[in-house]
Amino acid sequence: CLWPGDVLVCYTDGVTEAIDDAQNEFGVARLRQVIARHATEDATQIVQTILNAVDQHGRGQPPFDDVTLVVIKRL
Repeated sequence: CLWPGDVLVCYTDGVTEAIDDAQNEFGVARLRQVIARHATEDATQIVQTILNAVDQHGRGQPPFDDVTLVVIKRL
């Protein structure tokens, strides 16, 4: 059951396993931080913010795996 304001984020491992130049993964902890900071935004904005954060982490490198992301927010 989702309560008003709850956010559900479904993603493939391409999101959390995105790497930077030093081979550091984006990771679940960083994903949680991004979601927590932007949870008051609408679902479309949350998706875009996560994708931007993953892209910035990888410094624009193309992903080595698929990146699939679905965000559901109960109003």
